[in-house]
Amino acid sequence: MKIGRRGFLIGSSSFAANALLADAAKAATFEVGVGAHLWSASRSEIDKVVKAVRDNGFKLVRWDAPWKGVELTKGRLEIPPAWDYAVEAIRSVGAENILILDYGNKYYVGGDKPTTATARSAFVIYAEAVAKHFKGRVARYEVWNEWDTKNGETSYQPIEHYVSLVKACYPALKAVDPSVQVMAGNFSSITYERSFLNPFATNYFRDFLASDVGRYMDGFSIHPYVRGLPVEKIPSAMDAFFGRIEGAIHGSPGFEGKPILVTEIGWKAGVQGQQAVSEDQQANLLAEAIKLSKKYRFHGLCIYEIKDGGEDFGYGIYDKDWTPKAAAGRVFGKLN
Repeated sequence: MKIGRRGFLIGSSSFAANALLADAAKAATFEVGVGAHLWSASRSEIDKVVKAVRDNGFKLVRWDAPWKGVELTKGRLEIPPAWDYAVEAIRSVGAENILILDYGNKYYVGGDKPTTATARSAFVIYAEAVAKHFKGRVARYEVWNEWDTKNGETSYQPIEHYVSLVKACYPALKAVDPSVQVMAGNFSSITYERSFLNPFATNYFRDFLASDVGRYMDGFSIHPYVRGLPVEKIPSAMDAFFGRIEGAIHGSPGFEGKPILVTEIGWKAGVQGQQAVSEDQQANLLAEAIKLSKKYRFHGLCIYEIKDGGEDFGYGIYDKDWTPKAAAGRVFGKLN
């Protein structure tokens, strides 16, 4: 989703490394987390987010660390002090940061997706700078967010460019810190739906799985939103959707056993609209999403999102004034 809307060694040792990853995956603890908008947030707002994270028992906080926030002057990379504050505040309540390395920079291809060799190289340098700065403090990174959309004021671009970006970022991030987990994928739910409806058409998700990029990522990030149906039909539709996504990923060469993490899912509540649900229904659907994620042995789930705001007003489990909705504090601390 948009900013304001709402992360093994390759070569002869790759097989052994992947085997170790698979073994570790089996023993992994399922984690519940939340998405937040922190990259340009004030310290007071960060404090409120962190309090909500603590109160709900969340263990993951996923947020954008965009390229444009680091390279304000061409060739000069500087991590905003507020990012240090956010990372440490989240760690102080026992939660883990997931930083999304994403979106364009005005100095390269006009701020669009990095599709040229020059722009891709500059993006990798930015990714390295973030990883070096937070080495030992941030363990997970995602490469881009929904390449199949126009998020971040970018244009639609072929999947080949995304594959190239992931393949360039992976060894660079691992060189900085071999222990970090590099996640990719995270297509919009519309792309998954189209993949299953028309298995013969060109599709971002299916073409991504057909590439060799699985060797260059430690986990697959997914956004399996299920909306626009009568509320009573959503749980069964979500069950089927999760199953098809899991089957497609783990049934593709190079992705077998690859850890899957739901990094965005949610429903609008406390607002009017065709896709809106009641606050109680929002809470129940999020609890069902957690239950189904465990059923399909996903490694965690991040709720979209912590608080109402931006273009996606209503998805928060708190409203714009930090008043808790029914979901806040009611379910997730017990499930996490």
